[in-house]
Amino acid sequence: MSIGSWLRFGANWLVPVLLSALYIPAIFLTPSSFLTPDFAPISPRSPAPPDLWSSTPPTARALGPQLGGWVLCYAFFIASFLLFENTPRTHQLVSKTNCIIMLVLWPAIWYGGIMPNADFSMAEPEIFIQLSMGEVGLGLIYFYTGFFVPLDPDDEKKQPLHPVKLH
Repeated sequence: MSIGSWLRFGANWLVPVLLSALYIPAIFLTPSSFLTPDFAPISPRSPAPPDLWSSTPPTARALGPQLGGWVLCYAFFIASFLLFENTPRTHQLVSKTNCIIMLVLWPAIWYGGIMPNADFSMAEPEIFIQLSMGEVGLGLIYFYTGFFVPLDPDDEKKQPLHPVKLH
């Protein structure tokens, strides 16, 4: 495998592993962590996350773990493709999909739907630096590995471990 293929392989596995590591403890052990700078743009002057969590309305308290569950579903879906359909072409398609999500879909949702209707305590440049730089950086890696790193000639001959026949 080429260096670009290894980069694609590592970047594709980074998302499900990182999301699982962040969201499983937040959902099941410490839901108040949804009110920390790692998960939400909160003011540094806000009370400590456990105190802020206890004063948060019940509907809002349910939304953090619920949306975190959707994040875990996405991570499981991507990991399933990478594990059970482990071909170079699958990795290339996952890179292209993640590129579109991180560079087109998520910014449209964030800046078009969430930000205009929210009350944030951060200035807009700070929001971009803290909340978008990770997605932009990783999205550019996905753009490169999905659209510009070719499939290795040796890898193109490989078949999936469990090919599905559609007859």
